[in-house]
Amino acid sequence: ILLSEVFGWRLVFLGVAGLGVISMLLLALYLDKMPGEKAAPISTQIRAIASAKMGTAHLATMFMLAAHYTVYAYFTPFLQTNLNITLSWVSVFYLIFGIAAVSGGALGGVLASRFGVQRSIVSVIAAFVIVLFVLPLSVFSLVVFIPVMMFWAVLSWCFAAPLQSYLIQADPLTSDIQQSFNNSSIQAGIAVGSAIGGGALSLTGSVSSNAWFGSLIAIVALLCALFSLSRPAIKRETDDHLSTA
Repeated sequence: ILLSEVFGWRLVFLGVAGLGVISMLLLALYLDKMPGEKAAPISTQIRAIASAKMGTAHLATMFMLAAHYTVYAYFTPFLQTNLNITLSWVSVFYLIFGIAAVSGGALGGVLASRFGVQRSIVSVIAAFVIVLFVLPLSVFSLVVFIPVMMFWAVLSWCFAAPLQSYLIQADPLTSDIQQSFNNSSIQAGIAVGSAIGGGALSLTGSVSSNAWFGSLIAIVALLCALFSLSRPAIKRETDDHLSTA
């Protein structure tokens, strides 16, 4: 944000692209292949996620990220409109958000270990529904808004660890495919949420309302998670581990 304010947003995009190229080169040079690594055909991957239990688990991830990015993709205008702050102060809020989000990743692992993955998944999504609804109502005071924003940030990353553990426990024989597809669900959620956020902004003319749209999407994520958790465990034979239960 600070760089874009001084040099323009194009430099930021060029910098990210340059770092991406460097990362690809380093991975190509130094990342060793896993012993016995074999790519699974697309048809095999589709069968691995075809069950209602696993499919709705991935939908829960997608809608959770969509709910998050309905607000987060438009967080700068949200802050400027509601708090009347400059871009320099916006960067401070993003820093606070980032620190809270990273701590949320660690908290998610603790919750999964202490309370179990299923209870953690439901609790995190339910809390996410509430915090997104409350977010626009908290802007009247920084003393209230900053803790609410931090709680939102924590929850946005807290979901990952329990969900990843759940995917492994629910279908261990295809856990590699499930983890890979879940990353795709995350990216899809980012795209869907950003699009819905833009549509909500055009419809209402108020960036504050994005959080309420996000809360509704989080309810859909919660319903998907509850449905997935209610389905029986996947049972696959070792020699035919992709026959869906």
